[in-house]
Amino acid sequence: MKITFSTTNPVVARHFPVVPMKKAVPDWYKHIPQFTDEDGDSLTGLLKHGGQTGKTIRACVPVLDYLTSGYLIRSTIHTKARNEPNDKGEPGLVYMTSNTGMMGTHSHGQCPVTVKGEKRTYIKFNSPWTIKTPKGYSCLFYQPFFSDLDPKLQLFPAIVDTDTYDKPINFPGYMDHGDVEVAPGDALMCVMPFKRDDWTSEVKLEQPPPSLFDSFIGGAYKRIFWRGKSFK
Repeated sequence: MKITFSTTNPVVARHFPVVPMKKAVPDWYKHIPQFTDEDGDSLTGLLKHGGQTGKTIRACVPVLDYLTSGYLIRSTIHTKARNEPNDKGEPGLVYMTSNTGMMGTHSHGQCPVTVKGEKRTYIKFNSPWTIKTPKGYSCLFYQPFFSDLDPKLQLFPAIVDTDTYDKPINFPGYMDHGDVEVAPGDALMCVMPFKRDDWTSEVKLEQPPPSLFDSFIGGAYKRIFWRGKSFK
């Protein structure tokens, strides 16, 4: 399957192309050992903890899958923003940006809910990318959890039917109090294509069967259950 990211902006295409998430794994993750410091080498850790505990997040295959699956859309502009009520005490937001056409806001009335008990004006990053997927495929958009993006900025997740929608997809969200800065190249959104299927659900109570997971000292998930994934 093929996903296409297109833009009319040559500067964006050259300097801030969409990349597979595996090319943007955070440095802090790369530098963490697989075992806690007190366990020393991996064999010591396995013997001490029976292969199950004492491991760091670096040894968790599901987290690695999360960090290397999908595609990353990065900021193409420099923005500084903060919440600032107007003279009537109503929610407001002020920002400075290197390209005003790439930024915008939504009023509180467009999403009239409170965030942590307060009304907000919502910030919006206008994406330069149009995304096309094969027929029957949509895309889930979400802010990468493990990125270095300022945690005061929370962009809303959403699903777009990218096999039919033919316009750039923008990214609104809200900010907690305090100054927020987003630099060119900062991670904004992960794009996860998926096939639309019809599902039914059921809830069952049953005795768990014996599992091969218990036959290994460590690494059972990767050896038995994990299936490779490819995003290029």
